[in-house]
Amino acid sequence: MRGRRRQRSRLVLVLAVSVVCAACAGEQPKHLGALAGQAALGAATTPTTAGAVAAATGGPVEGSVPGTSSGAANGSAAGSATGGSAAPPAVAASGRAAALSAAGASGTGAPAGSRNPAGSGSGPSASGSKAAGPSAPGAPAVGGASAAAPAQGNGGATDVGVTADSIKLGGFFIESGPVGELGITLLKAVKSVFNEVNAQGGLYGRKLQLVDCDTSFTSGDKPRACYTKLTQQDKIFSFAATGDGPAWVTAAPLACKDQIPALWTDGLSQNEFVCPTIFPTGPAGRSQSRVVLDYYVKNKHPKTVGILAQNDDIGNEWLVGAKEVLGKTGVKIVAEEKYNLGETNFTTQVTNMRFANPDFVFFSSEPLGPILFQKTAEGQGWKPPLPSAGVTCNVSVWPRQVGDYAKGMICQNPWQLLSARLPGQVEFERNYKKYWSDWDKRNYYTETMWIAARATVETLRRAGPNLTRARLLEVLRSGAFNGFDTGFGVKFSQQSSAKGNLFSINVAVVEVAKPADDNPYVLVQEPIPDPFFQAG
Repeated sequence: MRGRRRQRSRLVLVLAVSVVCAACAGEQPKHLGALAGQAALGAATTPTTAGAVAAATGGPVEGSVPGTSSGAANGSAAGSATGGSAAPPAVAASGRAAALSAAGASGTGAPAGSRNPAGSGSGPSASGSKAAGPSAPGAPAVGGASAAAPAQGNGGATDVGVTADSIKLGGFFIESGPVGELGITLLKAVKSVFNEVNAQGGLYGRKLQLVDCDTSFTSGDKPRACYTKLTQQDKIFSFAATGDGPAWVTAAPLACKDQIPALWTDGLSQNEFVCPTIFPTGPAGRSQSRVVLDYYVKNKHPKTVGILAQNDDIGNEWLVGAKEVLGKTGVKIVAEEKYNLGETNFTTQVTNMRFANPDFVFFSSEPLGPILFQKTAEGQGWKPPLPSAGVTCNVSVWPRQVGDYAKGMICQNPWQLLSARLPGQVEFERNYKKYWSDWDKRNYYTETMWIAARATVETLRRAGPNLTRARLLEVLRSGAFNGFDTGFGVKFSQQSSAKGNLFSINVAVVEVAKPADDNPYVLVQEPIPDPFFQAG
């Protein structure tokens, strides 16, 4: 028995190392907080990362607080005078988070290097980039959205969070907790876009200043504290390109009540679609489940299904969409197992699922739990007769970790695969690689936030130099983003009303064809609108 426990512990540690290193930007770049042409606007250092890198290199990560443990929240001192924020106090890492931290400390070397943002004194310079004039929404080039300051001035402090030389934007990001490493690449994607615009002079003489707050892929207390901090202490102009869906379960009603614009949120929470001042980028979690299961049922013809669901608000969002399709198509749910973020032992869930013997398993969850579930099932010698399906199996660490057991899995994806090499995808790669050296760590959430950041810049450009929240909302509600080209094979189809805003309910379907490859997926269904979506 002790041998089995040791084997399971080794599995968790090996998986943790791979997840940290292969999927989720495992090391905090030294210059993550530095935006072009201004003081560093530091993101809160990921607790697990700070501990891992300090252990591996013998010193703290730049921006971390010397002497703190890996489980404590480490705020960046850099940029505190200009709006850079640290996260609210975080609890000590435990369970899988501790395993990730321990694994990273023992398995990583020096922090992955980052390329300094343009204008920070070293690294690539943006001086060779050609500033373009105003471009149509969706034009691929990032820098082309910059705008020169008017000769008569930009009006100075035209609204909350706006000065003559800066626009203060706030965002929720996943920077700690069981999936904390994932949030780093989302934050980098947003800063890649803002860096480029700032390096070319900003918008009408104003630089974009991002104040991030760590919400740890949770709803409840953390996002509530972050919301208060960003709106009352930091006094942001608006939320923008903010990448934590569970946080918006809590924050959306608050932002809606206070009439604070939220530009281009990730769209994962249904709450983001029912407020006239929130503008979601991607499809809701329910749409993701509905499209992938609609395809699966029509093509695989299952009779029964077992579900593994993440036991929180976002897991429930995915679950609600899944049950709508399964109920309408007559597929019987014979098992519904849940788990909490951070769980490492899935023996009970696998045993119960085996006993129910479904035709396939659907994963309504983040990727790390299902990876352990499938590894446990493989260890028990059990595999359903049909391939599994899920909403996050398009994160490539999943098939790479599970191997041939994952072959044939059916997954959702909001856009065309990067292998399509569409213009926006090429520009995404160029822009991201200019500032960061961990291109292999990005995932589709990273893509969504890059698109959101581009849409944010275009929105602010169109609002003009006399920037106010009222003007911003006027631009967004005007229909100006109907037809906005994401560059990833999807164009926005805007629907705006007093009940909320909708820009994309398109979802593609991909299949795991070669689990060990760098590009393990093939596209099996082009992006289509969610056929079950009902407005309002």
